[in-house]
Amino acid sequence: MIEGTTRASRTGYETVPDEVYAEIAERFAGLCDLDSKRLLPAILGELARLGRMELTPLQRFDLLEPLGPLIRHARARLPKPLAGAERGSDADGEPPTVEQHLYLLLVENLQLLLRDLDRPRYLAVEGRDAKRRWAQVRLMKTLGRQIYYAGSNRRRVPSGTWRALHDLFIYLVMRSEVRLQPPGRAPRIRRGFQFEPAYKALLLLGFYDGLAQTARGGADGLPPLDPALVRQCSQWAFETWLIDPDGLLERTDLILVETGKDAPPRLESAILHDPFGGWVLIPARGFLDLLARGGTALPHHLPSVAG
Repeated sequence: MIEGTTRASRTGYETVPDEVYAEIAERFAGLCDLDSKRLLPAILGELARLGRMELTPLQRFDLLEPLGPLIRHARARLPKPLAGAERGSDADGEPPTVEQHLYLLLVENLQLLLRDLDRPRYLAVEGRDAKRRWAQVRLMKTLGRQIYYAGSNRRRVPSGTWRALHDLFIYLVMRSEVRLQPPGRAPRIRRGFQFEPAYKALLLLGFYDGLAQTARGGADGLPPLDPALVRQCSQWAFETWLIDPDGLLERTDLILVETGKDAPPRLESAILHDPFGGWVLIPARGFLDLLARGGTALPHHLPSVAG
């Protein structure tokens, strides 16, 4: 769960009374009648209250699923934020913007929906598989928007975001809903949303943004994230690999995806002596070439798919 939104006391199974849910549903239905000025504050308030309530998964889904068009409408009218301070120690206390706060609340409620859909008592809920798929896709996309928003506006990624992304992907792998593509094998192109390339694309964006933070202020450096880079990384994701670190011990200059940490991939120059929880990221050649053109060439002896 995203830091600051998890409630450890959330252990009971009692849901709100029907009359309370009816009042909530009526308020959510009334959101579409609000003007642009009042819409986003109302959505934020309702999502915050919703995150504190125990609902059935069907109830939470029925409230969240229609919000998409309203959120897009409200988000489009938000002003572009001022660029945050350089994201070092001075920016550690930087509060989230309104849009970042919106994503935090959406992530919290989507995580709760997934949690409840996995509870044994709700295994027979109508349309459970489709609702789980919807929640999984929306959660990854929302985490992706949070990461892109921070990088494109030179803001800090809210604490807990990267950990939530890693947790979601591991959850999908452990449940065999995602099977990692073997290194070097031609990518499987499938219809619909694909979690593995989406995750890899975000890893590339996060790694790029980390380098951009370091390089910023130089003569050239790397520019902030932009839509063109997102499209490129989405393509490069199919030529990017996640490798078990056990086969790369005693190597140097590895890009580590440490899934137990709340952090994007990072370049480790020291010798890797011990395995860790996660993978070694081997980016597509086009991505590495882009970094080199931006004046951030990585070591030439980075491992390749062939090792």
